Amino acid sequence: SESLSTTATSSKTNAAVSSSAASPLPVKSSSPTSSPSVQNGVTKTVTIMEEAVKTADSAKKWERPSFVGSAASMIQQLNAQCEALMREVIELKKMQNDGVLSTVTTGRNAKNEDLEIVSVASQSIDDNGKRSPSAWGNSGGDSKNVFEPHLKRLKAYHEEQTVTINDIIKRDRIIVKIGSFLDPGSILRFMCVSKSWQVQLDPAMKSDSIWSPLCVQRFGAYSVREWLNDQDEESTGSTQISHMNLYRQMSDSNVKPKCHFEGNLHLGGGKIDNVACGWVSVVERSNGETLRSVLTSVGGEIKYVSFPVVELRILIQNIGIADTAIEIPDQIISVDASTRRRGEEMFEITSDNRMLKKVYRADGSIFSPIANSVSNGMNQMHGNLVKLRLFETAVLSVSIHARACPTTTKFRQRANFAKTLLNVRGTTVPLVIPIIGPKR
Repeated sequence: SESLSTTATSSKTNAAVSSSAASPLPVKSSSPTSSPSVQNGVTKTVTIMEEAVKTADSAKKWERPSFVGSAASMIQQLNAQCEALMREVIELKKMQNDGVLSTVTTGRNAKNEDLEIVSVASQSIDDNGKRSPSAWGNSGGDSKNVFEPHLKRLKAYHEEQTVTINDIIKRDRIIVKIGSFLDPGSILRFMCVSKSWQVQLDPAMKSDSIWSPLCVQRFGAYSVREWLNDQDEESTGSTQISHMNLYRQMSDSNVKPKCHFEGNLHLGGGKIDNVACGWVSVVERSNGETLRSVLTSVGGEIKYVSFPVVELRILIQNIGIADTAIEIPDQIISVDASTRRRGEEMFEITSDNRMLKKVYRADGSIFSPIANSVSNGMNQMHGNLVKLRLFETAVLSVSIHARACPTTTKFRQRANFAKTLLNVRGTTVPLVIPIIGPKR
């Protein structure tokens, strides 16, 4: 009789998905007569598992296109692991049909311990070369009855180790990790795939560990803290608001992020749903007057003339476009001052270099000019001023010729709204920001 012992590898794929915390189990062979096909299958399975672990380790979560490619590779490798394990089961069944192997468990719990394949060492062969019935116990020489319970247990074990998308979405820790790389729109689309997904993903996708960073990225830690303090003062119960509801409430109220480079007088805010938000403020002098000396052309002669000038600060934020950037094209900013009887607009001053439009970040640093902007000789640019990724903000500092507005209060009374053009996926859309002023 011959003795054969081989250890089948157990696939721990959920550990490979989350991190490289688990390594593939070693392959043990106690006999040189092991089946080459089984050994090759086990080796291939181990190789595939190692590749999956390496892919998980090398995933760049800060690079969205690279991370999407890594996720697709991980899914392919997980499918390859399942196929490799099924091939092992098929090879073991072939060996069992030849009457060579039987399976026993190395412990009480087959789910948590390795499965070991050993040969039937108690076989005896008589002088005529036939197997003795005692070699198969009470089975009367029928090997099928001996191997059947062990193979059923082995098959059930491998079926439990097969990972499907339904198994993944049942694990909150993995879903929370995936959700940390998504934007709010992608999370909502993820939950709307099907009713079963919505039911299973609802607790994990509403986790504060996902929505708390999104709140801070969009509104800023200062604004989030101020909003929570106001909620605590207004609420009478002890129920704490979830960060998903917090994000929704602040989004509906069009809360702007804290910016130290805004004007000292807030005029109003507006937004394009799921695209961009904008807020307008004005830099007001202590005496409220607007007259300034402006270099302009009068009758063909360039000289300084006193004009009413209002310096606007327009804060723009990308709130919903994650797959590409929002472009702010170079343009002449205007403020509508129309009445019922006539239409009127106040335009940006472009004749004086001191009052040309500037683009700042929220911290006050100046954006670098985009390479495709071209000078036209009159200090005007044709191209894009800046590109905004998701949750990025820019502040446009614009000097407006406020005709017939000797004071800031008068400008607020006459102005209706400010309009800025945005380029979203190749389409130009207007961002209209209503200006809230005192009653006339």
